Amino acid sequence: MFLLRAKSQIIGVSGLYRQPGMPSHVCWLGWFAIRHQFRRQGFGTAAIDELCRIARSTGSTELWVTPIPRMT
Repeated sequence: MFLLRAKSQIIGVSGLYRQPGMPSHVCWLGWFAIRHQFRRQGFGTAAIDELCRIARSTGSTELWVTPIPRMT
């Protein structure tokens, strides 16, 4: 689990996982959320870029994402 920080505040959360039985080159982005007041400012893009870097550093060449319906 990762707490996403910017401007000395927690702006969101995310998690990278490997499930038992999954290929070792696969990492799964379990969930991703940016607090409403920090959206549309580039924080989400920066966070995804960093999560991809972390996944690559562990040997992953694929990042799997499962979309969920947007909650309002």
